[in-house]
Amino acid sequence: MTVIDADAHVIENARTWEFMDEADLQYKPRRLTEIEAEDALQESSPVLLGAKKDFWLIDGKLRPYRAFDSAKSRTPSAASEALDVPARLQHMDELGTDIQVLYPTIFLLLMTDKPAVEKALCKSYNRWLADIWRQSDNRLRWVVVPPIRDIDAAIAEIRFGKENGACGVFMLGINYEKLPNDSYYFPIYEEASSLDMPICIHSGSASLSFDTRFSSLETLIWLAKFPVTAAMHTLYMSKVPQKFPKIRWGFIEASGSFVPYVLHDLGARHERMYNQKVVMNEVLRDNRFFVTAQTDDDLDYVVKYAGESQLVLGTDYGHVDTASELEALQLLRSNGAVSQQVASKILDDNPRELYGI
Repeated sequence: MTVIDADAHVIENARTWEFMDEADLQYKPRRLTEIEAEDALQESSPVLLGAKKDFWLIDGKLRPYRAFDSAKSRTPSAASEALDVPARLQHMDELGTDIQVLYPTIFLLLMTDKPAVEKALCKSYNRWLADIWRQSDNRLRWVVVPPIRDIDAAIAEIRFGKENGACGVFMLGINYEKLPNDSYYFPIYEEASSLDMPICIHSGSASLSFDTRFSSLETLIWLAKFPVTAAMHTLYMSKVPQKFPKIRWGFIEASGSFVPYVLHDLGARHERMYNQKVVMNEVLRDNRFFVTAQTDDDLDYVVKYAGESQLVLGTDYGHVDTASELEALQLLRSNGAVSQQVASKILDDNPRELYGI
């Protein structure tokens, strides 16, 4: 059985921006220390200042350089930053992981509202990930980050990703105040469909209103997790999966525990609004929805709603937050939370189906 980590991360560093075109160097992020950051932007949000010691200055905004301590994450810096790809592969061997699907760190937050800056950042990041993939013997797959505010550029990046090891298209539940059912995204969905690439909606949000309103640790769940939950609900209610019947949809890093709640709500809405009955354990399958579960979910209960074939599992490699569990893939095989048959589907068959691996 192949073991696939469906949600791992890279920590961006100076090398991330070495792939910028010469014309884009004016947009290159600058790394600042905590003292430099305080001098640069006194009004920076409290979620960024305080415990963080290093920052990026991007388009006049501060963003964490390393949002997570490598000692706490138990991932060597050279591995989590992909500065030493062989070291990362060796660590994967130690964890019993055959393939990781890499998601970004810095793009989980709003980076800029300027299309030219976003395009420059995405292009360099995607070429960095392509370089990592080429060094990994196809073990480090990744999701391509499209510059959402420039549709033509987004399509070009998706095509580049498909040709260079990407196995998904990165999105957030809210991007520049647009929700995932907005027809603005339809050209991106059409391209993803034609290339057989899933749309992967990860925790986080790129919204100016969210960024300014939910900037404290007490309100972080609004910024990070709720947009994923709402995205599934909105896509289903808007019948977007029916408009794009080949697309697979990933809902990443919000646990699987939200699935029963969302399905109950959808069922009640359809019964009362449309006099229609929703067969709950068929919703994810029929809409090609896949969800990253966590080992602290009540998996036996979640499987009853999600079905055995729609759950995947990630370690959140490199991060330290509510979804992080470095040994999650090993634990699923040993803790008896689900049968070995279901565990095999979650670790192998299902992520293969989601990512087309």
